[in-house]
Amino acid sequence: MNFFEAILVVVVPLIPIVLPGAFFIRVHDFKNLLITGVRIILWSMGIITIALAAGLYVGIPMQAVALILLIASIAHASLYKKQFFARVTLWHAMAMIVPMTLGLAIFATPFFMIHDGLPTGDVQKTIIWAGDSLITNRLPSYDRAVSLLNRDPVDFYTPGLHAVSSLVLGLSPAPLTSIGIFAIAIALCVAWIAGALTKEMFDNHPHVVPPVLAGIFTLTQYRFLRYLREPGYHLQNLVGELFLFGMLLLFIRFIRRREPQDAVLFVVSGAALFLTHQFSMFIAVFMLAAVMIAVLLEYRSRIMSAMKLHARISLLAIVLLVIALAIASSLQLGSKLPALFTATPHLTGLLPNIADYPTTMGEVWFFAGLAGIILMVWQARRRDEHHRQVVIFASATAIILMLSQGPAIGIDIPPVRALFYLVVPFSVGAAYFFGRLLLYIRHSMHGKNKAISEVALVLVILAACSSTTYRAYASLSHTVRTNSTLTGEQLGLIEQLGSHPLQLPLGQGEGLAILIDDYNRRSASWLVLSGRPMFTRIAADLHQQMEEAHQSKLRMDLYLKQLDFEKIFSLGSMPEINHLFVKHNIGAVTGITNSSQTAFMHNVSLTPVAVADDITLYAPTSPSSNCAVSPECAFLMRPATLANDIGDMQDTFEHLQASMRSARVSEPKVVSTTTYREVTASSIPLQFNVGDYTRVLWDPNNTHHPEASLTFMVFFTQPYNELSLKTPSGSVVPIPALKHATVELRQDMVQIDDRGFITLTIVNPTHQRIGIDMVALGPSLIP
Repeated sequence: MNFFEAILVVVVPLIPIVLPGAFFIRVHDFKNLLITGVRIILWSMGIITIALAAGLYVGIPMQAVALILLIASIAHASLYKKQFFARVTLWHAMAMIVPMTLGLAIFATPFFMIHDGLPTGDVQKTIIWAGDSLITNRLPSYDRAVSLLNRDPVDFYTPGLHAVSSLVLGLSPAPLTSIGIFAIAIALCVAWIAGALTKEMFDNHPHVVPPVLAGIFTLTQYRFLRYLREPGYHLQNLVGELFLFGMLLLFIRFIRRREPQDAVLFVVSGAALFLTHQFSMFIAVFMLAAVMIAVLLEYRSRIMSAMKLHARISLLAIVLLVIALAIASSLQLGSKLPALFTATPHLTGLLPNIADYPTTMGEVWFFAGLAGIILMVWQARRRDEHHRQVVIFASATAIILMLSQGPAIGIDIPPVRALFYLVVPFSVGAAYFFGRLLLYIRHSMHGKNKAISEVALVLVILAACSSTTYRAYASLSHTVRTNSTLTGEQLGLIEQLGSHPLQLPLGQGEGLAILIDDYNRRSASWLVLSGRPMFTRIAADLHQQMEEAHQSKLRMDLYLKQLDFEKIFSLGSMPEINHLFVKHNIGAVTGITNSSQTAFMHNVSLTPVAVADDITLYAPTSPSSNCAVSPECAFLMRPATLANDIGDMQDTFEHLQASMRSARVSEPKVVSTTTYREVTASSIPLQFNVGDYTRVLWDPNNTHHPEASLTFMVFFTQPYNELSLKTPSGSVVPIPALKHATVELRQDMVQIDDRGFITLTIVNPTHQRIGIDMVALGPSLIP
């Protein structure tokens, strides 16, 4: 890579943030520096998002749309060239460029040093869809999500984000690095918006410290830091926050200052948000609806007059609203409403304890932010001009707090994700609190007391910010299973998969998928860039997908397929899993060192074909067994059957399908291709995780009893006498003295406990040394 290409890698990600907005701004004085920067960011991101998405919708190449925008922007700037090229404009530009460049340099340094300039998931989904647009010059075909990722297409309807990302990827000589820099730049823009919001909360006070503090608090907030330490992590959330809080700022300014460009920019930002991130748009509807109602009640006559005065802007807003509703209808987004607002939310288990909010978000940041918001509301009680923006801001913050307990009030959304949207409002609150405290010290104290108090306050702020930053980066490691950063070795594996075809033993070779162990190695999800379909093992995270299966036939089909993917890992050493490889057209599966690899390496029907880091890729080498003529295989391969191939390090993990909870159990053992453990305890408890995997199939009415009788199956290393099975009801059933034994259990003999588990206990009264190879439990009558 030459010097020019290296410059492009850094400059290209900044284009959607700076252009064409920089050509539309006419600067008047330094007092408006922060809002000017926000307008540049929102005009640029808003226009590019809408224009590129519209262009791709009708088939216009991304490069052509970008060129048209550039020419139009230059033409617009030429009309105001005297002011645009004035010295004061240059100084304002430098005042914005320097801090942004400094911030980019600070956070890009660990990106290059720790991550080698490679991004973090789940931005790979954005890269897939953006790459699709680059090839077809059309919006992505989201229907492919079913065959490509085993996901509902509606989960990916963010064409605006994918359109902007296609610009970054298409213009950069190192697209993976540029998308990471783009994520860092967006995070810095969100911090800039936080500073601008803080300035509005301080009314007309010229104090520069509170806006700076707001930006620092945002960038050093522990949860927000994940966007920066792992660039690409939840990029869609980050862009959503950019538009969401940008709209809140514009709304606050327009209510007070009545500047038409803020109203137009608010509409543009809203349209861009709608195309960018569904969850942020959902938050925006609640947040802005609440403050709009309050404003309408107090200023309805003024608003009607303003609408008549600015009829064109009002008409544009109405037209865009109608278009947005039409697009939502065409994408069938309305079909999700009954699932979002329900008397029986399925995400209540994820509700965070309100008492844990300070620990989750950071104690100093949380209490300072809360104190600041309470203080600004208290000071706004005079109902002067300043109280308007405070009431709006505090109302918006209260709505986010309410949504963080959404499932408790019938709004079925991920509550912790909503809680993380408090980063910007509480950073503004913390900046307000410390800013007012600093003003009090300067105006009320003198001499040594003043100096000591100021130094102490600065030290408290530095200690809090440095502590969270150190904690975030100190815990960063590519070896942690939840880390999803792309590595250089994985890049080599991706290229290998893209250039060398996979082949199933029965001859199918086209469009073969890769099944990855997302639970044990999150970064394996980058293999989707090979161009092949990619399915994932998600272990107990399947609970949410299971609870959503009733929403549509498609979601039920996806859920049943996901159970098959889990089964491949839970029965990893058994050749029977080849049946599932053929059923779902899977050409390879990833095994992770010291976890899922242990089972696959002893499967005679699998062979290793590639290695990258701790990921080993296994491909089937022999035809699948005929489950139609093997009752054992047919039972084990049912989606509704829970099973565990005993003999690896995960046998005791209760969040997996089945686990061994016994004392006096050996380490995993292998004889030939049989993996097992030996147990000498008199009672051998086995737990089956119905609640996270199969409750809707076994117990759809949540009665804590299965609807059908159950079959318990156990593979021993040899036949054993005098063994029996004890059920939760206290019933004891003899286990046949067979190597492969089954026991039939009536519904009344089995109970699902409050945690969603069925516990069956093998009774071994003579303390025999029992070798257990496999355990399974499933409905006898459910196919």
